[in-house]
Amino acid sequence: MLEHRGSFDREPNEGRARAIERLGIRVTAPGELGFLLLQGYPAEPALHRALQDTENPPLPGPGEVSFGVRRSFVWLAPKEWLLELPRAELESVYAKFTDLLETAHAAVTDVSEAYACFSLTGDSVVSVLSTGCSLDLRRDRFVTGNAARTLLANAPVILFRCRDSADLQCLVDRSYAEHLWNWLKSAPAARRRADWTSQDSMDTRS
Repeated sequence: MLEHRGSFDREPNEGRARAIERLGIRVTAPGELGFLLLQGYPAEPALHRALQDTENPPLPGPGEVSFGVRRSFVWLAPKEWLLELPRAELESVYAKFTDLLETAHAAVTDVSEAYACFSLTGDSVVSVLSTGCSLDLRRDRFVTGNAARTLLANAPVILFRCRDSADLQCLVDRSYAEHLWNWLKSAPAARRRADWTSQDSMDTRS
């Protein structure tokens, strides 16, 4: 397996902050995660056996994410899921899936180099993201267990809400990581609460 890097194509400049701290929002780039792309039919016996590891959460349905103790599965497309897991477990889990799926109509691919991961926390996260994303990410609308592929600042991303938390996790193609990081540092000011109230009123009338 390849030696894995952090969330950027190149090492951050020595002076680069490893977190963005703004009023009401904090963005960090976890560096100890791996990602495996799992493809196959859910009813495939070999795939079912490969998922029997008690650390693996169940496969989620469309627009969903499922959580285990340290791992999560994100639905990407019919017959495609993304497994997020600790980097320390990546090699052994990849080897196990590869062995069990060798003769099956299913496949596993290490895509850790394809994604950068950002963790977004804080009271203003939703309102800041709303200036670059058309999804309604308020916690009562985009709840734990929801996942979505969308655009954020014109970059294709995967968003999901972390378990038992108001935090959001954002996965972005590595080639967009620098762009998205810079956008998050200078994103427009958060919308005022009145803007949400006005939108709610429009939703009620429609």
